[in-house]
Amino acid sequence: MQYISRELAAERRRELQRQAEAARLAPTWIPPRQLALRVAVARGEVFVARTLAADIASIDPTDSEAATVSLAGIDVRCGTFRRCFDRGWTATGQANHIEAAVAYRAAIAFDPRATAYNNLGWSLASLGFRNEAAASYRVALTIDPAFHNARNNLDELESAR
Repeated sequence: MQYISRELAAERRRELQRQAEAARLAPTWIPPRQLALRVAVARGEVFVARTLAADIASIDPTDSEAATVSLAGIDVRCGTFRRCFDRGWTATGQANHIEAAVAYRAAIAFDPRATAYNNLGWSLASLGFRNEAAASYRVALTIDPAFHNARNNLDELESAR
């Protein structure tokens, strides 16, 4: 597995900051808020996610993602562990790591399995969120100490620092 470079990770963080600035400058424009919401959910930032969801819902009360996140702190509309996990797997295959991380967080809400934490770690690492990725790998190893994929991913992540 090869992680993204520090430069690419920094560029992705700068892009998210630009989106946040766009949301601040255009108070009724929803797309940057939706991206920021998905990133907050992906990173597990429940308070930030709920705040952003409330902002979106105040602009568009029909936004079902915002309604769900404002209540649960995550988007669990997929309904079951398997559907959420499969959604994450599909998004990972399409290199859509934000959506993958959101789906894996939802899967974990239904059933905290080591595979879901490992895959969440992969998505977070691919987005440049190395600390959150390492934490996810560690949780996977707490659940299943013999899970070699999580051990290898954590070792590789730590050696890339």
